[in-house]
Amino acid sequence: MPIFSSAQADRIERSLARVERLLAALVRNFNLNLEGAEQMAGTLQDILDRVTTIETVGDSTITLLQTLAQELRDARANDDQAKIDEIIGRMDAQAREMAEAVIANTPAAPPPEQPSA
Repeated sequence: MPIFSSAQADRIERSLARVERLLAALVRNFNLNLEGAEQMAGTLQDILDRVTTIETVGDSTITLLQTLAQELRDARANDDQAKIDEIIGRMDAQAREMAEAVIANTPAAPPPEQPSA
């Protein structure tokens, strides 16, 4: 007999897909920040500080995902539906928080260039 109902498995899959999309956005943001860093005037230390911050966020995200995955495995092994629902709720909350952070820290696209007359 499956540990998760079809609806629960769908919720978990949607949550994981949302986290994957957010991680992809973080990677894109990371790449944009690196590209921007190459173009920015500033000291090498400023650039290193930004990279360290980005790496820290990435490491924290990886740790969060590993922790949630282990908690899900543990809850599934113990057939603890309440814990599974709690973890899914935490995953959804983290996905929203990461989405807001990515949006807040993604530079706006430059306006299109006007054709010269």
